[in-house]
Amino acid sequence: MKHLLAVFLVLFSTEYCARSAPSRKRSPVVAEYVRKAKDAWRAEKYDQALVQLDMAIGVDPGDAGLHNFHGVINLYFKGQHPAARSDFATAISLAPRWAFPYRNRGWSYFMQSQCDAALRDFQKTVDIEPSQGFPYFTMGVVHYYNRRYEEGSECFALGTDKDPSFTLNAIWRYLAEAKLGRQSREQLLSSGDGKAHHAESNTISLLSGEMTIDAYLKDKLEVDGTSETAVPKPEWSTRHRKSEAHFWIGQRCLLMGEEAEARKHFKLSARHGAATMCMEAILSPKELSPLK
Repeated sequence: MKHLLAVFLVLFSTEYCARSAPSRKRSPVVAEYVRKAKDAWRAEKYDQALVQLDMAIGVDPGDAGLHNFHGVINLYFKGQHPAARSDFATAISLAPRWAFPYRNRGWSYFMQSQCDAALRDFQKTVDIEPSQGFPYFTMGVVHYYNRRYEEGSECFALGTDKDPSFTLNAIWRYLAEAKLGRQSREQLLSSGDGKAHHAESNTISLLSGEMTIDAYLKDKLEVDGTSETAVPKPEWSTRHRKSEAHFWIGQRCLLMGEEAEARKHFKLSARHGAATMCMEAILSPKELSPLK
């Protein structure tokens, strides 16, 4: 997962969440249950999706991917943290060298402010995927929201060193350094030089002041209808893009010392991103807490 869109949009992908653990093939019967679960999930019929997954697990209880998918629905779409963590624990027991269930369980702990437990799970993903940028990002985020900005900055810097194309670490390092009073606008701008995805480049431009808030919001929410191959965006995609846009606008407002405006945008981010697995919606309540 090399780019910001890949990181965030993959969280919505049924292919990502429904995938089997490495080196495991599914029988046609199980695959059909999974297909029905994915269809129900896309239709936002989460209880029906869980029923289909229960049927699949009954056929093949040793498939870690089924338990992980079950946990994803319980966590991000139903808010059932204990049930979700039980699902992820089962997946981990079946595939202990698979990073996804550790990551998902870590987000559950983080969302419930059990940060030491979150760090343990995120550290495990670092151990499993040491050359990837995303595991270091998750570690850094936990430190950041516990006001351990030095540790967070170090994690983001290490993630950048391991995987320079994962520009999100550079963006978050800038935010951590800003909290420490030593951010470098030039360093932030250079992180988008020839390496960043379009969405990341625009986020960098927003935070650095190179792009106005209005221009950023328009770019984020604009849907290209001119292409003959253009297709309507699903509703969850629209909600995600709105959540992401308002989150980063909130960060820009914080950098400008406009806390009231920041609060407004973080509230919009949380509202639009509800029940979409949107990371910005997970992080927005953390931003709102000290602004109340």
